[in-house]
Amino acid sequence: MNFMKDFFDFEEDIPQINILPMIDIIFVILSFFIISSLYLVRLETIPVNLPNAETSNQEKNSVIVITLDLGNRIFIDEKLLDISLIKNEILSKIKNNKNRKVIIRADKDVKYGEVISILDILRKLDGIKIGVSTES
Repeated sequence: MNFMKDFFDFEEDIPQINILPMIDIIFVILSFFIISSLYLVRLETIPVNLPNAETSNQEKNSVIVITLDLGNRIFIDEKLLDISLIKNEILSKIKNNKNRKVIIRADKDVKYGEVISILDILRKLDGIKIGVSTES
């Protein structure tokens, strides 16, 4: 009989959820998203003195950026290229990309003919939209 009494006399433990490990995990995930979102901001690292324009607006979608600096060096998304390779590089970038916008960032002191030669190459490509980057 003693056995039956012990069997039915057990203390009932109330299940509890320990919230402290959950809070730790949430803080780790939150800090990961905060740090990773800092890298999502597009920083233009090639120094270019852009011209001013009152009607400029911010592009919200991802674009292909062609930068022409004061030394007449051409960069496509921070990759230094020769002008003869622009067409192939743009075609390879827009092949798998729905957004076909190309933005030209040229220093305001660059010769006008250099920008026109890049524009001429881009206008020969079908289905892309061309924009010019300015400071507001």
